[in-house]
Amino acid sequence: MTKKHPIRLGLASLLIERGPSDFGRIFEGLETMYPNERVINPKEVAEHIQSLLAVGFVTSEVDPEHGLETYHITDYGRAKVAKLT
Repeated sequence: MTKKHPIRLGLASLLIERGPSDFGRIFEGLETMYPNERVINPKEVAEHIQSLLAVGFVTSEVDPEHGLETYHITDYGRAKVAKLT
């Protein structure tokens, strides 16, 4: 059995691997990484994103033309993930 990373670390790793992503893409990626986890639901994933934004692992940007918010891993977040994995 392979060890799964905590969800927030998985989310940050996902952004490193896939690059900037919107909520839907993050949610789908986490569903794939953590199948059958009850905590992978829109409300919980949104809370995980907000936590990563608050500590500076992630930033967000809204496309003014489409109104789509995308999330980006920061250099700080990238460095912390590298230390933890």
